[in-house]
Amino acid sequence: MATTTNIPDSNLINTVTTDVTTTTTTTTQFTIPPAPSPNVRFASLRHWFMRSDRTFEASEARLLSRLRFFILGEKTVASELKTTARVGLVDLDGDGIRKINTLVIDQEFNESTAVTQEKKNLVMCHGFGGGLGFFYRNYHRLSLVEGWRIYSIDWLGMGRSTRNKFKIKGKTIEETVDEAENFFVDSLEKWRQVQKIEKMTLLGHSLGGYFAAVYALKYPQHVERLIMVSPVGIPPSPYEDLKNIKDSVNRRALPLWLIKLWDANITPQSFMRWTGPFGPSLVSQYTSRRFANLDEQDRIDLHDYLYHVSAAPGSGEYALSRILAPGAYARKPLMYRLEGIKMPTTFIYGEEDWMDYREAIKVSTRMNVPIKIIQIPHSGHHLYIDNPEEFDKAVINEMVEVSDIDIN
Repeated sequence: MATTTNIPDSNLINTVTTDVTTTTTTTTQFTIPPAPSPNVRFASLRHWFMRSDRTFEASEARLLSRLRFFILGEKTVASELKTTARVGLVDLDGDGIRKINTLVIDQEFNESTAVTQEKKNLVMCHGFGGGLGFFYRNYHRLSLVEGWRIYSIDWLGMGRSTRNKFKIKGKTIEETVDEAENFFVDSLEKWRQVQKIEKMTLLGHSLGGYFAAVYALKYPQHVERLIMVSPVGIPPSPYEDLKNIKDSVNRRALPLWLIKLWDANITPQSFMRWTGPFGPSLVSQYTSRRFANLDEQDRIDLHDYLYHVSAAPGSGEYALSRILAPGAYARKPLMYRLEGIKMPTTFIYGEEDWMDYREAIKVSTRMNVPIKIIQIPHSGHHLYIDNPEEFDKAVINEMVEVSDIDIN
């Protein structure tokens, strides 16, 4: 009998099927080429000129290949692996139009576990401008928790998911925000149905944390625990005036140029794409500065991945100005909405995070469920990269607690 998951074949990356009885693994051959170095002559021009869907897929596979159970190779080999990882596009409607890129890390049950409980599901969701590859330093440790299946997705319109046209018809702030939220939240719900996941622990980072909370409010029956990692959108804007979209922020409080760019839906990714062959260089400057704690190969691979994520056609990124006002304040703040949450909730922040953990303390007084607020030392907004050991420990504690509650 073979273990299978509802993930269609990828064009480039392996889909792994492990036979439990014979412990053989069949995969499709692909050798991942090294990421282009940003330190050679004309590197930015070469990177820009050579980019394609295939190089995008390779940039993701390069990060995931750090998992020893992410297997590549066109041959059947003896394997003692108890865990397999596979990535591919999940077709939401069966017509190939909307697809969500999905990583699944699955493990065999031992005999005692198989008898006593069903597998638990952790679903991980990245933040604005990111993708599932950003969690590459976390998957291994999380996969060691027995009895759990790990899913990680690219939001619709982001990462390697399909970049469908993002068009909002709403006129009022209420209508506009609801429509923008539903683009992501309802596609996540459709993905859950396709994957046949009844219950999940839902984890979201930054804007992904905001979407995870909105999903939990709309579909509480499918979320047994919510983990919000440095979430955006909790505090109300100090300039709040909800007459209409353009009046939702005090125009004199921020630079006029910033407000105009925000209102015009000019995203950082838009600017990067406009720079053409200079785009890779801009991304390299950011990654080399922000992730200076990583070794050189990690920085190069992360740079290549982030460039491809940013260079892909704009789609879900255009939700930013619909959901957040200039200054990154939510147009419909979670401060007034999280009191409707019905499941235990954990907030995790970096010790040097630009998101303020004190907002979680404030909103917790409005919530009627068990709450935890955790700070990860020696880390900023990308705490899962800055201090993966402590971040993983915090998430694993939540996973174990969910399992213990289920058993008891």
